[in-house]
Amino acid sequence: MFRMFALVWLYLLGTCLARNSSLPGDCPTEITDVDKGVTFNASGTLPIKFKGQRDPWYISTAVTDERDQNRTFINGHSMQWLKAFISVPQQLVGSLDGKTVEVCPYMLKGLNNTSEDPDDADESCKGVMSDECIEEFENLTLPLGTGKNCPSYQDFDLSDKCKLHLYSAMLFPPRNFSTARCSLDKMPYLDIPDNHRTYGTYISLGEDGDIDYDDYDMYDIRVQQTIPMFMMVSTRGVSDSKMVCIAPNKVVRGSRKPELKLEGAEQEDENTASRVGGLGAAVFLGVGAMIFSLLIPWTFVTMRLSSFITGAALLSSGANALNILLNNDDGFGSGNLREMYRIFKEKGHNVWLVAPATKQSGKGGTSDFTAEGNLTAPSQYDLIPKGAPSVGHDPKDSQIWYYNGTPAACTFVALDYVLPKFANFSVPDLVVTGPNYGTNLGGFVWTLSGTAGAAYAATNRGIPAIAISASNQEVPYFEVKNRTNPATWAAQASVKFVENFIATSPKNGPLLPLGYGVSVNLPVLTKKNQNPDFVQTRFTGNAHVNEAVLDKEKGTFTWANIKPYAAGVNACINGDCSLPGVCVFLHG
Repeated sequence: MFRMFALVWLYLLGTCLARNSSLPGDCPTEITDVDKGVTFNASGTLPIKFKGQRDPWYISTAVTDERDQNRTFINGHSMQWLKAFISVPQQLVGSLDGKTVEVCPYMLKGLNNTSEDPDDADESCKGVMSDECIEEFENLTLPLGTGKNCPSYQDFDLSDKCKLHLYSAMLFPPRNFSTARCSLDKMPYLDIPDNHRTYGTYISLGEDGDIDYDDYDMYDIRVQQTIPMFMMVSTRGVSDSKMVCIAPNKVVRGSRKPELKLEGAEQEDENTASRVGGLGAAVFLGVGAMIFSLLIPWTFVTMRLSSFITGAALLSSGANALNILLNNDDGFGSGNLREMYRIFKEKGHNVWLVAPATKQSGKGGTSDFTAEGNLTAPSQYDLIPKGAPSVGHDPKDSQIWYYNGTPAACTFVALDYVLPKFANFSVPDLVVTGPNYGTNLGGFVWTLSGTAGAAYAATNRGIPAIAISASNQEVPYFEVKNRTNPATWAAQASVKFVENFIATSPKNGPLLPLGYGVSVNLPVLTKKNQNPDFVQTRFTGNAHVNEAVLDKEKGTFTWANIKPYAAGVNACINGDCSLPGVCVFLHG
């Protein structure tokens, strides 16, 4: 599921490029003193020259916090925003070229959190996007069409692995520079020439939920992330497409300084590192309560896991080796899943993997079995071709299997077909699902998670199960080419937790009592914060549940989190209610 520490939405900015010369009635106040009364602000910029333009433009990004007075570009509730800006030469504004130019900018997802080139991280796409995908984007030749919408992502002819960089987005028309209204004459603290005008684009990413938090964890991480921006520009029939990667790591004077340091940093704030990068949350779940309530389905026993794992060392290769079944909801080609498979095998465990042929996020415990004997489309990342059997193994590894069904269905296919027929065991000692891309916090979100559904499908069958959710971004397994990839860190932390769990379980006894499972949520991990300590928690406490939100123009609905927190999903009925809720603990 794509639910990380906060939800990612696409919003319109109050300051925007002119839309075919029509302008909003009111323009926001021009920035003159960004660091005054602002919780924090960070930015970065890079010059780029497009065909048909004599002088370079400047593409910029900025991270802002709008809990306090920093509401220059949008009036809304408290959010952290990552925004994009375009600065163009003054002589272009209002000119014929300025009126006829068409600009379609897109903010993309980097597959890793940080550039692998720290010496040039401000402008390097290395480690964030492959050269192959950069070439695919820049080779797109799509007409922008005056007065029509910019090309939608559905129009992008990209390979499956390059489509992973796309966010869902609304349609919007191309913009131009027909007027100086609603523009800025400077971007504070950025090296942009004085003779340029700056326009906010209509795209930004907002992360909700920080209004109740005292820490700035997401800011610490995000100001050091390299953001891929894709720009399509047409001037008098001359079109050009460019990819630019920018890290908004220039912190505005007077703002809060980031305390977390990623690869290439000179020093580490140990207090922040242990508080943010070093803590995970685990919840012990009793499936028996599910009979009575689907909203509050599991009981909790809670204690600090430090006491639970006191004296437990990592298992040496071959010690206490188990028969382990792996599954997930992100697909059998997931980098997180494959890395966990690799590490478990290196530790000496007998591991089999049976997971969905395609991404199945958000399926919960739904058990859907395909009616087709063969794949009607290629599997995830084209690993298995169209027409192949709906169940089968990876051509490179006979212990990695796919099935064209939901995560829970994959668990059942593994238990009732793959393992009895092809493995040297029928019933696994343990089922581990994930690590999911994004955390699964609270009872409501847990019921939505296919990673959770795959785990409690096993628990209902009397098999101990652990569901793990991480905070890294999606990456195919074949893109994990070094041991500094966040997918590897997530897998290492997951295996460490499981092995400590095994080491402290009663000898010759079950890993968990009948009907119990474990849910683990990992924080954002970095090179210097790869080994989180685990604290046992409960589901309730600041947990979210959704509401339906009507888009009056489209007549469609989307979801949002109810605020204030709903009472039902946060009612602590079973277990020790004095211990922290997983949402409270991970969010601050």
